[in-house]
Amino acid sequence: DQAKKLRLVFIEERRVTSLLEKLVKEDPEEKFSELGQAVACADEINLSTPLAQLGRKLLNEVNDRKKARLWLKEGVDEADEKKLDWAIERATALQLKNVEQTMADAQKMLKRIEEEKKIIKKLLDGVAVGGYLNEGDIPS
Repeated sequence: DQAKKLRLVFIEERRVTSLLEKLVKEDPEEKFSELGQAVACADEINLSTPLAQLGRKLLNEVNDRKKARLWLKEGVDEADEKKLDWAIERATALQLKNVEQTMADAQKMLKRIEEEKKIIKKLLDGVAVGGYLNEGDIPS
């Protein structure tokens, strides 16, 4: 029984290794689904060869690229500073292509957020000081 299990694992290792050898030579974004399935199979049998590690790394990079593209857009749409910071850093580190306009929009939004934070700080500082109204301070 144990020998059968080991034989099946060995056969699966060979199958997954052969599959990964083909997939790592291809564009991981185009073969994302197949790569994901191959890595899942490698994980299932605890395959920890350098090839399996490369497959995991490529899969993680594709996930990061997808998330960075999504968060660049969402960050601008939602004016979310944390998403924008993360997405800009990842997009730059991963050297994403075809995101020049989105990156420019993200940079503009970050600048706008900074300006708004300064205005809010001035308003809060003013409120904290308090003050009295004098005649004529409020137009009638």
